[in-house]
Amino acid sequence: MQVTRVEYHTATGWAHALPAELDSPRTLVLAFGAWSLRDKDAPFAELRRAFPHSVLAGCSTAGEIAGAHVHDASVSVAITAFERTALRAAHTASAGIADSAGAGQRLAEALRADEHGQKLAAVFILSHGVNVNGTELVHGLAAHLPHSVH
Repeated sequence: MQVTRVEYHTATGWAHALPAELDSPRTLVLAFGAWSLRDKDAPFAELRRAFPHSVLAGCSTAGEIAGAHVHDASVSVAITAFERTALRAAHTASAGIADSAGAGQRLAEALRADEHGQKLAAVFILSHGVNVNGTELVHGLAAHLPHSVH
């Protein structure tokens, strides 16, 4: 496994070149960005171009942590290239708080559908923090996944 991180700042751009050589279906790219960048696609488009085969995920923040520093108006990116771990991504819309368990169920169904016979071992969830009941989301997910999934 190889892990690296990269930062993007609105005033200066990327602190280092994006390590596109890590792109693969076994690479997870997590991007945590300032809410103020929601309408600025440039850094996210650059991530998509550099990692077209990787699983990209992320969310907005109220301050981005990079190493020992907290920034505003930036994107903090963690890139993990796994040697043998297969990755899958799933997403669903939620119709609001009352649909939280249903959203979890839909995610579980999407994650269980594996055409390659690979067993699901763990799930990492990013969710809206206001319009979703996180407890119900997890209950809906857990109720429809094997007990061996973490």
